[in-house]
Amino acid sequence: MRVVHTTRSVPADAETVWQVLTDWVHMDWRGDLSSIRVSRNGDMQTITETLRSGLTAHFMVTKWEPPAEFEKYLAGETVSRRWGVTLTPAGPGETQVTLREEYVFKNRLLSLLSRFYVPIRAEQKRYLKALEARLRDPLPTADQAVHLSQQE
Repeated sequence: MRVVHTTRSVPADAETVWQVLTDWVHMDWRGDLSSIRVSRNGDMQTITETLRSGLTAHFMVTKWEPPAEFEKYLAGETVSRRWGVTLTPAGPGETQVTLREEYVFKNRLLSLLSRFYVPIRAEQKRYLKALEARLRDPLPTADQAVHLSQQE
């Protein structure tokens, strides 16, 4: 198992950060995505992300606690991945954002090679930098934003 944490303070309150992280319509700040789709089947919520590289990932939402924490889980053929974010108030108009990724590789060689060829920490830093840049732009109005709780 490989677990990587990255934390960064961003210039916004936790509610605003949550709004940006869960606004599935306005995800253009994430340069790695070409599309994202959110669906609900009873109590199960699924996020399908299609990357610009063409890869598609189907995540199940396993934790949803606005505006503090959410987590999604991917069970793949070669790797299982749990991705989570925790928001902690860090002062007036500031939030500490902690990303946590846990990878379980089903092949030991792949697990070993991932330490050299899968730059998880660098990806987390890019994500947090893009999030911070997005927070500096005007946010969509409440009626423009579409959140998981509103998806079907």
